[in-house]
Amino acid sequence: MANRVLADQENGWRLTPEGVSLLRELDSSLEQVVSNVSPVVVQILVSGYGPVEMRGHTDTARIVRQHAIGSGLIVDPNGCVITNAHVVEGA
Repeated sequence: MANRVLADQENGWRLTPEGVSLLRELDSSLEQVVSNVSPVVVQILVSGYGPVEMRGHTDTARIVRQHAIGSGLIVDPNGCVITNAHVVEGA
């Protein structure tokens, strides 16, 4: 397949016409996927209070305001969102 997609011309690689066509198809497919899933992607902003952490050590004597940002997906019509646990840990 590589020789159908890439051609060696004068010590350099170039896309063949078939390679260009494959990349255009991939680009179109990715655009379609993004347009289909974009409406369900959300940004999650989390804030709370917790101990100070420096260089892997926790100073439980000092409590500070903490913030985190992550992303999630709306998974049902009621607005239920799934995300990774580290995004909301301690919230």
